[in-house]
Amino acid sequence: MRLTLVFDRYTTAELVRVLAYYQFALTKSERDSVLLRVMLHAQAHLPAKAASPSGNVPQYRDPQDQCFIDLACSSRMVCVRSYHKYSAFGTLLSH
Repeated sequence: MRLTLVFDRYTTAELVRVLAYYQFALTKSERDSVLLRVMLHAQAHLPAKAASPSGNVPQYRDPQDQCFIDLACSSRMVCVRSYHKYSAFGTLLSH
């Protein structure tokens, strides 16, 4: 099985926001380093249209995390893995 890490401007912004949480105690340089390492191993996803994904996209209870579900669907990923403390899911997405 081959795994592909994808990102877009929304998931990148959310990652930047979360890395700044005080619990991680990361300096700006450390946050930049993490972000760079993620980007080096991931594929940028640029949707064909600026419109939101189709109406059959699953809705996540945390609106700030919805961008990850939207990205998975629009980039045709089949699985999303989360380690969020309120969500231990490896959801298979149907397209």
